[in-house]
Amino acid sequence: MKHFNLGNVWGRVAQVKLEHSEGKGTPYLQIQVKCPHEFYGDIKTYGRLWGKDRIDAFMDYYKKNPNSAFRFRGFFSQYDKDSGQRYSNYPFFDWQAIESNDYRASFVLVGEVVEKETQNGEGKLYLHLVREGTGEYKDIEE
Repeated sequence: MKHFNLGNVWGRVAQVKLEHSEGKGTPYLQIQVKCPHEFYGDIKTYGRLWGKDRIDAFMDYYKKNPNSAFRFRGFFSQYDKDSGQRYSNYPFFDWQAIESNDYRASFVLVGEVVEKETQNGEGKLYLHLVREGTGEYKDIEE
């Protein structure tokens, strides 16, 4: 089972670390974002920013403006693997500096419902989604 949500996170960067993927060694930024909000609670999100151009642009801006607030957009996904173990993945595909202190995280379920199922009293939706590729990346159909 997989699902994808379009995610938006508004907050301040608490931690940023350059990492490399296993196997290919592709660089990415591991970013922790604090999104404290009086109504929504003290939320922290963790995401990855991929692509040399995105990494360089973000790091250039962040180094000059370390106290800036940001909006990150990405796809939050969860999937089962290794005998039911649930994993989460949240790659950011876009970021922008913001002037707001209204921090929060929101996730919007996207895709076309292709099947509904009830199992052990729990409802499941199966969605068809085409995530548009950018740059050298191709579209991904799930």
